[in-house]
This record gives sequence, structure tokens and C-alpha cells, in this order.
Amino acid sequence: MAEQVGTAGESGFVEALRQIAARSSQMEVARKSGVDSSTISRMLSGERMGHMATVMRLIEAYPELRGSFVPQNFPNCKS
Repeated sequence: MAEQVGTAGESGFVEALRQIAARSSQMEVARKSGVDSSTISRMLSGERMGHMATVMRLIEAYPELRGSFVPQNFPNCKS
């Protein structure tokens, strides 16, 4: 089962994702990253945080998110 991002690291990552979505749109973020738009919406609303694979897809699409990524919030992530 995939690990979800811990709540301690959510605020910085989600805030950075919100800034990106504000510059374009949630649909554009979804299209560019390949992450379902409903997942993007739930992440932006704070309803839930994506699995590590989702976060990595977002970082691949938007490298500027890398600075807000905190590996320690992923129990199975080796830095």
C-alpha cells in the first residue's frame, strides 16, 4: 500500500501547489502532471494529501515544487 504524505509536510507543499494552480488552473495542473483533477482539487482544499507517487508526479511536472518537498514526511523514502 502506498504511503501518504504526512500532515507535517502538507502546508508548504500544498501552498506551493496552490500558487501554481492560481497561475494556471487546476485542470492545467492535472493535465500537465497526469494526476486526476479530482485529486488535485482534494489536495488544494486540504481534504486529503496525495500518495507519494502523486507528489512525485507533481514534482516531475513542476520542478519548483521540489523545494517544498520534505522527504522525512515519507516513512519509506530514503534520501
